[in-house]
Parts: sequence; structure tokens; C-alpha cells
Amino acid sequence: MNGQKIEIQLYVADIRDFSIQGGLDKITSKRQEQIKLYCQLEDKARCLTAGLMERVILKVESDEEIGFGENGKPYLKNSQTHYNIAHSGNYVVMAVSDVEVGVDIERIDEEALDAARICFTPLECNLVKENHTDKFFEIWTAKESIMKATGRGFTLLPESFTVLPLDRTAHEIEGRKWYFQWDRIEDHIFCTAVENYPQFVTISRFSIHSKTHSGN
Repeated sequence: MNGQKIEIQLYVADIRDFSIQGGLDKITSKRQEQIKLYCQLEDKARCLTAGLMERVILKVESDEEIGFGENGKPYLKNSQTHYNIAHSGNYVVMAVSDVEVGVDIERIDEEALDAARICFTPLECNLVKENHTDKFFEIWTAKESIMKATGRGFTLLPESFTVLPLDRTAHEIEGRKWYFQWDRIEDHIFCTAVENYPQFVTISRFSIHSKTHSGN
């Protein structure tokens, strides 16, 4: 990968911009079935939005175009493009890159802080005690993004590795070098983990009609 210009494209969508009735015919049949299983409208909207992002951004038209790793990480069967999707609260975020990538988004909620005791390393716990909510969610989203990027999910225990320091230097985890980027929207924080250092990061606001660039 030496000399390769790594790019990450991040797309952020507000589920309040989408109508269940107006988008079902544009997503895969598997997504349609998932939506039927959800009881809460917010869950249906998050699933729909993720499906529309796959359709519009990745050009996915059928279930056969997406495969799943051993622990459920999705991938495009006939493409070298890597992607990952996360959702929380009112937002769905998609990360797209030409190397392995993972993304996590969380709505900031102080009730989640108790998870640090069982999911963080001692040094990470100390940092949360000193800086409370913000550092907790920076650590948690970084850990989740790594667990997703590696394809390990929760088979890679979050307390078994550290994401400190919370910066954009290389973090050696699972024998590979990973880099983090954190971003915020309203009361949400999201983190992207990518293998190899990204020279270019673009963030776009996604809608079914257009993708409006909003920063880098």
C-alpha cells in the first residue's frame, strides 16, 4: 500500500428525510423483509435509509450483489470497494474506501457511561473519569469501528485492545495499523477506522435525490 492515496468517503443521512412508503421499491428484497420485522418506525426508517444508500451510492440492485463475512460484515461481491454502515438515533452513516474500513455512530447519552467498566482498558477508564461523556463516546465509537473494520465484531472483545491515544496516529491492533477520524453531527458522534492513513476524507449529506458535499 506504500504510495497509495487512501480516500474515505463518508455519507451521512437523516432518517427524518425519508418516507417508508416512498422508498421500499428501491431497496433489496432482504432489506424489505427486515423492515417488515421491525415494530418501531425509527427502526424501519434506519433500515430503509441504509438500503437506499446501498442502492444510490454503491449501485446495489439485488441481494446477490452483497456477501457477508464470517461474523456478518457486508461486502460487495464483484468490487474492490469496501464499505460499512452504522446507525444511531436520527442518523445513518456509510463509509466507503478502497481499503478495509469500519464506522460507528452513537447518540451521546450519559446513561451509557457504565459500559466503560467492562468494555474499556484501565487507562481508558481513567480517561473517562477525567473527561466524562465526550471521551467515553470517542473511545466507544473507535472500538466499535475497529471491531467492524476487522470483520471480527464482538469476537474481538472491546476490553482486549486500546484505542489510545485518541488521535490520528497509527494504532496497531490485531497486527495491523489503523487510523481513526471522529466527526460530529448534532448530538451524535461517529468514528471511522481505516487501514492505512487516509490522505483524503470527504463528508457528504446524503438524500435520495442528491449528495451535497459538506466538508472534508
